[in-house]
Amino acid sequence: KGEAIVENEYTRVVKKEGNPKALAAINEVFKIEDMAWRGFPVIPNSAMKLKKKFEDHDAEKIFEDELQEINEKEFPEPEGCRCGEVLRGIITSEECPLFGKACIPSHPIGPCMVSAEGSCNIEFCYKGR
Repeated sequence: KGEAIVENEYTRVVKKEGNPKALAAINEVFKIEDMAWRGFPVIPNSAMKLKKKFEDHDAEKIFEDELQEINEKEFPEPEGCRCGEVLRGIITSEECPLFGKACIPSHPIGPCMVSAEGSCNIEFCYKGR
């Protein structure tokens, strides 16, 4: 108890070094970059972006003008919301003072409750199942 591990149950076909053809395709198309993620500072080498030769397919380039206004905008967490701390594992969802009270799936306050994939939404809907 208290131990988290990942085990490969398909060692006959899934090798530790990965699929060479898939890795080659990924390396041909993507480059690794630093990225700021919601609730986190910039994390070095944490994002994959399309390489220049594929920029005709890059939504960030295609919609650059439309995205500029959004990218320049600050999105502070609502007062009392501790989503950033939940995402970083500093606190649990239940330690947020809004969780399950003011902040519920039908009335989300923070980004962690807004979508079905949000950590607080999942905790609220499935805890104990």
